[in-house]
Amino acid sequence: MSVNQETPSVIRIADGETTGFTIGFTVNQPEYIAVSVKNPADHGFIARLPGTDFYVSSGFVKFIDPPVSGARVWIERNSPASQETCFANAGRLDAETLNAALDHLARLTQEDRARLARCVKVDPDGIYDFDELIRLITSAGNYAARASGSMAAASGSMV
Repeated sequence: MSVNQETPSVIRIADGETTGFTIGFTVNQPEYIAVSVKNPADHGFIARLPGTDFYVSSGFVKFIDPPVSGARVWIERNSPASQETCFANAGRLDAETLNAALDHLARLTQEDRARLARCVKVDPDGIYDFDELIRLITSAGNYAARASGSMAAASGSMV
């Protein structure tokens, strides 16, 4: 088996009626799916509980109750960072078992890359004072909020 190059997370927009959302990436076990929902009035994503709020079936995340219209549904693969394959010294090296272990590592790498892409970046040679870095991040957030509010006012809608 091989692992395709893919982004192991996706955001879907709810319409208030749909309960099933396509996952859109490879998942080995349903329990490796994490789901969070951000309602239009909320300031952040809220984790949903498998079995209580949703379940995974045939490439879909299916909610018990549909998320509200305009909610952002974040579906993410969250594989366990564990090595469950054990190879014995001078033992038989099964190609299928080795391949599965390497595929698991490739999926973990994809998940880590997706998480790192969402992180704040600083210059590799930059030396930052922690307080100054927090000030810059806060300033950027405030700018984004003002810009978002200006765009909403111009279009006549609420953000």
